[in-house]
Amino acid sequence: MEAAAIQKCKQRLRIARKSLDTMKSCDNFTDFSDAWYGLLTASKNVYTTLDAGAKTSAQSRQWFGSVERYRKRDELLQYMFEARNDEEHGLGTAVELQPPVHEIGVAENGASRAFRIDGGPFRNVIFEGGNPGIRFLGGMPPYLKVTPLDDRPVAIRRTPATTILVEVHARGNRTYPPPASHNGQPLIDTSPIAVAELNLAYLETIVAEAEQYVRKPRLWGKSNPTSR
Repeated sequence: MEAAAIQKCKQRLRIARKSLDTMKSCDNFTDFSDAWYGLLTASKNVYTTLDAGAKTSAQSRQWFGSVERYRKRDELLQYMFEARNDEEHGLGTAVELQPPVHEIGVAENGASRAFRIDGGPFRNVIFEGGNPGIRFLGGMPPYLKVTPLDDRPVAIRRTPATTILVEVHARGNRTYPPPASHNGQPLIDTSPIAVAELNLAYLETIVAEAEQYVRKPRLWGKSNPTSR
């Protein structure tokens, strides 16, 4: 493994980490998607650089071959790999902004399950009994009036806009859904930030492994006959 490849990979990892930090701190989808693209590009370049650096020895080539095979078997790693290809060569993107959701008549303890709603598209519409209530994608209609038909309050819940992963497309009409597992374990959190964090952690691990295959310079000293 060429030492220059390791140094270049470490620089790409720094770029990916900065992009991830931006994703965590930005407050709008435009900056989020820009940082996501930067992370995908830097991540893919780690593989490209390791591939080039591994050509110097049979041992490092064999090691990188195992890395490639593992990536193709792992849902999360292959998704991120193909997501970059779709961003770069296709028309799709892996991240999407899901609009906020407003729910009226949420089933909670002590909440009313019978109420009247007026305003927007509703005129004296009654919800009662087992009816789950009503959901609005995006903002609620203005001048909406909710009146309980009993002495309990009507529960209202708002889920803010959320960035999610979506299916990506690859050559040969192949598609890759958002990953559900990594390293043989189901994912608890499938948000873009959580998936990107796991992907980056794996890349940091393989760069550290690759460093062990760097060719050590030969030392010339008294024990070497040619130095006498």
